[in-house]
Amino acid sequence: LFLVLAARHNQLTFLGWAKRLGRHGLVFLNRLKRPPRPPVDNPRRILVACCAFLGDTVLLQPVLAGLRASRPGVRIALLTNGTGEAIFRCDPAVDQISVLDADRSADQTIRDLIRGFRPDLVLVPYFYGFSPDALFAPQSPRVVTFSEEVGFDRRLWYDLADRTVPKPRGQHETTNLRRLFTEAGLRGSLPASAPAFLPEEMDEARQALRERGLNHDNLVVIAPGSAKAHKFWPEERWAEVVQYLAQEYHLPVVLTGSPRERSLCDRIVRQSGVEAAVECDLGLRRLALWLGQARLVIATCNGSRHLAVAMETPTVTLQGPTDERQWGAARDRRRHLIVRGCTFDLTLEERLGLPPDYQMRRISTQQVFRALDEVLAEG
Repeated sequence: LFLVLAARHNQLTFLGWAKRLGRHGLVFLNRLKRPPRPPVDNPRRILVACCAFLGDTVLLQPVLAGLRASRPGVRIALLTNGTGEAIFRCDPAVDQISVLDADRSADQTIRDLIRGFRPDLVLVPYFYGFSPDALFAPQSPRVVTFSEEVGFDRRLWYDLADRTVPKPRGQHETTNLRRLFTEAGLRGSLPASAPAFLPEEMDEARQALRERGLNHDNLVVIAPGSAKAHKFWPEERWAEVVQYLAQEYHLPVVLTGSPRERSLCDRIVRQSGVEAAVECDLGLRRLALWLGQARLVIATCNGSRHLAVAMETPTVTLQGPTDERQWGAARDRRRHLIVRGCTFDLTLEERLGLPPDYQMRRISTQQVFRALDEVLAEG
């Protein structure tokens, strides 16, 4: 048995060494075709490649606003997904938007954008779901990204970047983004900024809420979903929260999320026994406007929560394995309460044998009730 384990260990060690050697070889060959690009003084045309989740995209918005304020004369192109297009559709900080989708080759879209826009600099804060290969083509300009948590599916892409910016532990994500965007000339503090909307969009949202008898004084929105299993809180506890809001505060509740989270919201309403509304087909822009009209938003650490913070609506966040120092509200934190059942940074040994949602399950309904009392008593 000892010999078998030793042989297995040696095999894994050799494979790891061979993989790293192969990656370094690919980087060397790529550098022959595309030598490292030097820093660019005062870049005039900046391409921001951001294919991200909703929360990441929302956090990027004030950074681009700050870049526009710092360098009003530059042109900024955004390469993004459908989420980014929805958030930045009317944003004055962005001059043009190119959208990546599954129906067209990402490589071709990126190559066409670089050829037409002719950027001096490419910044890559996040890149999930698509191959960034064309960003590192021989004709591409200087590429700067983070050293981790970008979303690349291979370590090779980090190695091919002309510069990688570290993410120190415990710093807020907007601080990390600001450090990345200093490469493009961002200076000073970030402005308080929210997604931009057309007047008719805002009028439609207010009218829709008014017809339901909802307004800033009584609307409470719950966003219970998440794309990640380790952020889920038990459905029956969400149902208790809906009951508490109805019985103790007589507040109407709207549960929301993406279309795929409708069944989750429906189950919570059925278990609560309360006539709460479910709205999972609003689209991101209408959702943002509804959240902006709410008295309070209750959520896990998900995109809806980040959107509510951007719309300056008070929040109560059920925080599990994510670090609120990095992903919490960037400003006015007293209006955004965190409910936590245990520390976020359990070690691998401490998590061994525990379910993925262990840290969320440690949050009790009584903790959430106390947080709601603290927020609603002030209103």
